Amino acid sequence: MAEIQQLLAKPEVRLLTLTGAGGSGKTRIALALARLTGHRYANGVALVELASLRDAALVTSAIADALGVQRSPGDDALADWLADREVLLVVDNVEHLPEAFPQLAALVARAPRLTVLATGRRVMHVSGEHVYPVAPLAEDAAADLFVQRARAAHPAFAGDPADPDVVAICRRLDGLPLAIELAAARVATLPTSTLLDRLASRLTLLTVGPHDLPARQRTLRETLAWSANLLTGPQRTALARMSVFPRAAPSTAPSGSSTPTSTPSPPSSTTTSSAASTPTPPSAT
Repeated sequence: MAEIQQLLAKPEVRLLTLTGAGGSGKTRIALALARLTGHRYANGVALVELASLRDAALVTSAIADALGVQRSPGDDALADWLADREVLLVVDNVEHLPEAFPQLAALVARAPRLTVLATGRRVMHVSGEHVYPVAPLAEDAAADLFVQRARAAHPAFAGDPADPDVVAICRRLDGLPLAIELAAARVATLPTSTLLDRLASRLTLLTVGPHDLPARQRTLRETLAWSANLLTGPQRTALARMSVFPRAAPSTAPSGSSTPTSTPSPPSSTTTSSAASTPTPPSAT
């Protein structure tokens, strides 16, 4: 978190995208950053949630609504309003609206005191974008989260972060916070040893998420489906072919199994991370 705070404090970083697999905690981190750094922005912080939008043409209106700006289609009221205001704009879940990526970049270019903190499962590849990949939790942090959520679901839970079953569960779930929280919710009915055994069928097991979350975050299957739906036809074909590998595919995939070449980032885009590289649209991790 401290690393991202330092990144946001740099005057040249005005469009920062947190990327990562579904369930990696991008939204939670963005909201925490807004709480921690909001005092730096004279005109405050605004949150724009895009998950429910299906039309990129509505993104500008959604931003205007979040800021309380009255505008008509086609006018420049939003850019004019932002021109002399210092605002942190948190734009959550941008990945499914690629046509809106240039709109965000253009807004940042026209509003010199605006900072945009976006979250998404892929990079926008626009001018001025800085990218921070959100890595899975380290082993200790993952075990701590499991125990915390397990005790919230079942106060009598006696496990601790050093419990071998807890550690193995977190490893099996690749350190993804959403998957860990869904698994921890099952300790009220399953001992950790049984839970670990049943994680071989994790898509059918991890199905009880908080009802106040969007549907895509309530089950592991829905989270993966959201990511899969972002893929193009050729990418889905490549994903199906790569699924024959039980673990990470070799760097040189067999003929016919290679993934499409990704579009290179423009020179002005910067990737910042000490722990991970920029992810492509995630596969079923």
